[in-house]
Amino acid sequence: MTTYTSQTGPDGKSFTVAAHGPTVTRADCLEMYFDWVNNFLTVARFAEHYGLDDDTASAVIDEGRALHEWRAYHGITHA
Repeated sequence: MTTYTSQTGPDGKSFTVAAHGPTVTRADCLEMYFDWVNNFLTVARFAEHYGLDDDTASAVIDEGRALHEWRAYHGITHA
């Protein structure tokens, strides 16, 4: 079983999903957050779909939500 971590990268733009796995950008987190909001009822199912554990999936969702709220607060409507 892979051990997953979730943290902001040193460049402030990356989000490490797995120790030896893919690096997900904040834009990816935002896209995954919208996917979660629109297509999933539970974090567990979202995590299963993306191959993550529940804690990492929650961290990705939280990062995407925070970015969405920040963009909404600042009136940013496009990438």
